[in-house]
Amino acid sequence: MQTSLRNTNPESPIDLSRMRFNEVIAYFDCCQTALVERTDLRPETVEKILDEEFRGGFERAPRALRSEWRKRQKIWSKIHSALVKANELATELPPPEKAFYYPCLDQISAAMEEADSAVQSAAEFANLVSAPNGNPQADVVAKAVARAFEIEDKHISFGRMPDSREPSTEFGRTVQIAIEIFRPEGNDGKVADWTAPAQNAVKLVKRG
Repeated sequence: MQTSLRNTNPESPIDLSRMRFNEVIAYFDCCQTALVERTDLRPETVEKILDEEFRGGFERAPRALRSEWRKRQKIWSKIHSALVKANELATELPPPEKAFYYPCLDQISAAMEEADSAVQSAAEFANLVSAPNGNPQADVVAKAVARAFEIEDKHISFGRMPDSREPSTEFGRTVQIAIEIFRPEGNDGKVADWTAPAQNAVKLVKRG
């Protein structure tokens, strides 16, 4: 997945709705590594904000992923029902055969729980959507950076270089880098600009 991200146009936004679940997970893992490498944020802080903001900080999943998630949930529900029925039938087995069956059931149940958890995590990861107004994807990225700065007790402020759109503060530069890494879509169909999301995040912090 990391290779495929590097091979895509860095000026094109990432469309999670076209990714498979394992690709979405790999995408966020790749982003986490890049944030650690390209910013001064501590690795444990980056991991924390990914857990807090990205895995549960978006409001709804893209339609295609919601549909896929529901489909898989139905499949797992049927599997669970089948396992419950199998467990009931196993009580009628002779003791030697029960001893063979129950370890198998434990393994299957554990695998089902892990897979179900992965499906739910992937759906949460993929909760990136566009809204009629504003730029919610980029705003969430900037908000996550602000949260990281709060954790590390760093100053959160907005500023631009004279006669330039480049950031003049550490917070602005980190937001710019994070948006370059996550590549959320802007209103023009390209990767969002860092400016408005950084400003919005600073305003939110000041409001408390």
